[in-house]
Amino acid sequence: MARYRQVTSGSAHAIVNAATCAWTVEDAPGSMRAYVEQHGVAHMVAMGRLDDAMGRMLDLPFMAAFVEAWETAVQPLAAWRVVGLDRADARYLEVAHTLPTPEHGTEAVADAAHAVASFLEDAGVYAAAAVLAEWVLAVRARMFGEEHEDTLSALSTVATLCRLRGMYGRAEALRLRELRFAEARHGPTHPDTLISLNNLALLYRSQERFDLARTHYQRVLDGCDAAFGAEHHHTQTFMTNYASMLAAQGLYEEAEAILVRALDVRSRVLGEMHPGTLQTLAHLASVYPGMGDDARAERLYADVISKRTRVLGEGHPDTLSTMSNLGRLYAKIQRHSEAIRVFQETLPRLTALLGGHHPSVLSCMMSIAGVHEDQGSLEEACDWYGQVVVAGGANQEAKGIIAKATYWLAVCRLNQNRFDQAFELLQGLLDETKANPDARAPTPARLNWFLAECLRGMGRPTEAAAHRRACLDLELAGGDAWDASTLRTAVALCEDLADADEAEAAYEAAARVLAVTEVLVRDDEAHAVWRMRYDVSVLVIDLGHPVEALHHLEAVLAHEQGPHGAEAAEVSVTHWHIARCLRALDRASDAAYHRRRCLELEVARDGGDATGTLQTAVALVDDLQAAGAGDAAHDVATCALAALAPGHADPDADGLDEEEAQEREDAILVLRAVEAEGRA
Repeated sequence: MARYRQVTSGSAHAIVNAATCAWTVEDAPGSMRAYVEQHGVAHMVAMGRLDDAMGRMLDLPFMAAFVEAWETAVQPLAAWRVVGLDRADARYLEVAHTLPTPEHGTEAVADAAHAVASFLEDAGVYAAAAVLAEWVLAVRARMFGEEHEDTLSALSTVATLCRLRGMYGRAEALRLRELRFAEARHGPTHPDTLISLNNLALLYRSQERFDLARTHYQRVLDGCDAAFGAEHHHTQTFMTNYASMLAAQGLYEEAEAILVRALDVRSRVLGEMHPGTLQTLAHLASVYPGMGDDARAERLYADVISKRTRVLGEGHPDTLSTMSNLGRLYAKIQRHSEAIRVFQETLPRLTALLGGHHPSVLSCMMSIAGVHEDQGSLEEACDWYGQVVVAGGANQEAKGIIAKATYWLAVCRLNQNRFDQAFELLQGLLDETKANPDARAPTPARLNWFLAECLRGMGRPTEAAAHRRACLDLELAGGDAWDASTLRTAVALCEDLADADEAEAAYEAAARVLAVTEVLVRDDEAHAVWRMRYDVSVLVIDLGHPVEALHHLEAVLAHEQGPHGAEAAEVSVTHWHIARCLRALDRASDAAYHRRRCLELEVARDGGDATGTLQTAVALVDDLQAAGAGDAAHDVATCALAALAPGHADPDADGLDEEEAQEREDAILVLRAVEAEGRA
C-alpha cells in the first residue's frame, strides 16, 4: 500500500504560494492552474505576503483570471479589502499608464484590462476602471470596428462608469449608440437589445427623467420573459430597476408588489447574501417610508447595511447608498441627531470615493442641510445649501441638484425675512429655467410663488400679484386641475390684489375662486377647500360685496355644523363674519343672533374675561342697540362686566402688549357705559 508524505497546512500554502508567484498567462494549463487562479491570492494572504498578493492582483492577466474564476466580484473584492482597497485606485491607474497606446494594444491585454475594469466597477473603484475601460474601447474599435460585439461590450462598460461618476451627457450618447447598433443588428426583442434598453432606462431614472425611463422599461418588460425566462437574473434585474423607478414616482404599492416577488426569486436562485439579492432588498426598504411603514424600512435598511458591509465592505458605493437612505429615513421621522450621525459617517467616504462634485455627494450634503432646516437652524442650513451650490458648480451634470440647493437656500433666506437675498436667488433661477428648462429643477410655477412671497415681504404687492398670477397660469396650463393646491395660489392672488388696492381685480379673482370652491366642496370631506372658501368670503366682505360673501359663509357654517364639523374656534369666527355681512345689509337683529352664537362659543372656550370675548360682547351690544333691543344690550354688558369682578381677572392681561391692552380697556369702557345707561 502506497504511503503519502503528510503535508502540513503551512507547506500547502507555500506550494500554492510559489505556484501563484510563478504563474503567467503564457503557462500551459497544468493541474494546479485552475486552483491557483481561484485560490492563489488567498494562500498568499494566509502566509502574510500581502505585498506579493497585491503585486499579483495588479498583473492584469492574472487579475482577469482571478475575477473570472468566481461567479461574482465578492471574493476578489474580499482579497483587495485585505491587502488595502484604498490603494487599488491609485495602483491600477499606475498600471493603466504603463499600457501601450491603443494603436499598439493587443487583443489579449485588452481582454484582461476589460475584465479588470468590470471588476473595479463592481468594487466601486471608478477612476481606474474608467481609464482602463476607455483604453479597451479604443483598442477594440481600432482592431474590430465600432459595431463589433467586443467593442460594444467595452462601450457599455464605459457608459456605465460615466453614469456612476455623474457624467450623464456622455453616458446618454454612448447608450444611444449601443441601442442603435443592437436594434440594427438583432431587432427590437433580442436579449442584447433589451439589455441596452434597460441600461438607457436606468440612466434616465438616475436623471429623474421618468417619462423616458418608463417608455424604455415598458419595452424591456414586454420582452424579457420570452428572451430570458421569468426567473433569469437579467429579468429580475429589470424588474428591480423598474420598481425602483415606480417608487421614486410615489407608486409605492405597485413597486412593493414587484420587489417582493423579485426578492423571493433572487433569494432562492442566488442566495440571500448575493449582491443582486441585496440590491432588491435595498430597493424594497426604500419603498416603505413612502407607505408610512418607517419601522419596517429601518429594519430592512439595517439588515442591508450589515450584509453589504460583510459582502462588499463599508466603503462600497452600494453600502454608502443604503446608509444615506437610512439617514434620510431618520430625518423624515424627526430623529435628527441620528440622521446627522449617519450623514457624517457617509459623506467623507462618498467624497473620497466619488469626488466632491459627484451628484451622490451633493445629495448627501443636501440631506444634511434639510435636517438643519427641519430643526429650525436656518443659518446652518443656508451654509450647507451654499456649499452644495459651490461644490456642484464644477459639474454640469449636477445642474438639477444645484438648482434645488439654490431654491432651498432662497426659501431659508425668505424664512429669515431676508427678502432681497431670497428674491435675487429666485429671480436668477427663474431666468435660468426659462433659458434652459430642466425637469429636475424647481418649476417656474413654484419660483413665481416664492418670488411673490418675497415681494409681499418687501411691501410690493402689485409686483407680487404679477408673479402670483404667473404661478396660477402656469399651474393651470401645465394640466393641474382646480384643487386645494391651485386654489391656494388663487386665494393668495386675491390677497395680493387687495393689498395693492386693486379692488375690482381682487373681486374678479375672488369670484372665480368662490365659483370653483362651490363645485369642489361637494365632497364634504374637502376641509382645506372649505377653509379657502371661508378665507375668500371674508376678503369679499372687505371688498364691499356682503351679499355674495353671506351666501358662501352660510354654506361654510352649515358644513362646519355638519358631520364633518370644524373646531369651535372656526365656527365662532364664521358666525362673526356672517354678522358682519348682515350688519352691512342693515339686518342688525339677524347679526345679533350670529354674534351671540360667536360669544357663547368664545366664553365656553376662553372664559368670559378674555380680551377677545370682551370685544365680541361689545360688537353684540352694538348689534342689539342697532336692532332697538336696548334692554338686551344692557344685559349683555352687565354679564360681560361681571366676569371682571374680583376672582375673574383676565389670565392673559399681563401678557398683552400696549396696543392689545388699550383695546381691552376700550372694550371695558364701552360695556360700562352701556351698563350705566341701562341703569339710568
